[in-house]
Amino acid sequence: MAKTAKCIRVGSTYHGGLEGKLSLVGILLFVLSVLLATVFFLMTPYEGWLVALMTLFNGLIAWLLFQALAEHLRLQKKIAGLPYGGRISRNFESPVYRCGECDRETDSPYYCYYCRCDLVDGDPSDAEPE
Repeated sequence: MAKTAKCIRVGSTYHGGLEGKLSLVGILLFVLSVLLATVFFLMTPYEGWLVALMTLFNGLIAWLLFQALAEHLRLQKKIAGLPYGGRISRNFESPVYRCGECDRETDSPYYCYYCRCDLVDGDPSDAEPE
C-alpha cells in the first residue's frame, strides 16, 4: 500500500504579464536602434551621422513610451488591489503545495517527489496565512 500524506496549500507564485512584456519590447527597440545607428554611422561616416542620430532618438522615444505604458499598467493594478511586479508583472496565480509528511514544497497536489508519498486533500485551515 502506498504511503499517503496531507496536501497543504502554502501560497501562490505569480508569473508574467503585459507590463513586463512592454518593458522588454522597449528595451529591445532601444538596443536595436543603437545597433542600427552604429551600422549607419560606420557605413557612411560623413553622411550617416544624421540618420544615426535620428535612429537613436526614435529608439529612445520608443523605450520611453513602452516604459510609460508599463508603469501605467502597474499603477492600475496597484489601484485595483491586484498583485503587480516591478519590471515583471505578476498577473496569474499558481498554487504552491507542501507535503504533510516531509514538510517540503511540491508542485503536484497529488504526489510528493521527495518522500514518494501520495497526497490527499488537506484541511484548508492547515494552510499558513498569506
